[in-house]
Amino acid sequence: MRELYTDAPSHREVLDDWERTALEQFSEKMSDKTKPFPCIPATIGFSKNQLRYGFIGDPRNEETLYELAAILGKFTRESKHFGPYTSLIIFYQTPVDLKETYTVEDYEQLF
Repeated sequence: MRELYTDAPSHREVLDDWERTALEQFSEKMSDKTKPFPCIPATIGFSKNQLRYGFIGDPRNEETLYELAAILGKFTRESKHFGPYTSLIIFYQTPVDLKETYTVEDYEQLF
């Protein structure tokens, strides 16, 4: 089963390259002072390290649905202990062919 992750340097070391890259890009977006993230509770949760992250496979694969269900279940059971500004952020592994060929409509259909 995939785990819930908190963001810490020691936690990033165990992530796959794509997972680390996704988390780093997300962190940059949440920390950007020139273009602040528009959701204030999310920025508070980020600054207090109350966000939890899940990394799952290719969204086109059926097994990824089970990974998502497991992470959602774990987050639901444990979220009361993370703090009042907790949220679950899910990152999907997105292969190059998906990035290059899918349109907005394709993504709408997929999700």
